[in-house]
Amino acid sequence: MPMRQDAVAVVEAAPGRVGLYTRVASFLMDFFLLALVVHICAMIDLFLNEQQGFNFIGAITWAGFGVMVVLFVLLDAVLRGSPGKRMMRLIIAHEDGGAASRGALWKRALIKHSPCIFVIFPVLTICMAQPYFGFRGYVQDALMAIGVIDAVLTFCIALYVIVGCFAVCKPGHQAFHDRVAETAVFRMSELSSRRGFAPLVAQKVESVESAQSAEMAETR
Repeated sequence: MPMRQDAVAVVEAAPGRVGLYTRVASFLMDFFLLALVVHICAMIDLFLNEQQGFNFIGAITWAGFGVMVVLFVLLDAVLRGSPGKRMMRLIIAHEDGGAASRGALWKRALIKHSPCIFVIFPVLTICMAQPYFGFRGYVQDALMAIGVIDAVLTFCIALYVIVGCFAVCKPGHQAFHDRVAETAVFRMSELSSRRGFAPLVAQKVESVESAQSAEMAETR
């Protein structure tokens, strides 16, 4: 058991991982960009509804929000970092400092942004419950009930993900979505200045695990 703990300690000792404050700063930059786009869409929404007779307020606003969420997911999964991370010179990598696989990046991005993805369901069902769509009263009531249930479930998912983000306060500096995907957020400068770091860590972990296996064999 001590040998396994040593292996975990080697992985968690990867240099350059960033903690809570730095990640909050990058999040605020992303949030500012999101808020800017959503507010612009809201202004367009109000103008079209007031001046052009567009009779469905909120459609353009929610569409802008959805586009931004898709953009953030793609940036995290493809370019290994959101605009905020890029401005802070941060990058998503494997937890040992090596390059993260495409599957790990997609897993991380989808888990991280899952509340924004799941919010589609309550928004759609509550919107469809409006008189604009011409459904009968009992259908509107049913859609509204489903929308409320979806909203509660989405809130629970969001709460779980948000609380999981505070796991970056632990020594490993990994949020919930990082631990699931076996990734971490690093400073670009640290990774670029430590070429060959990842293989050394991998070799150390392998040697520790080999020693553990040998010790177990001798015990038997």
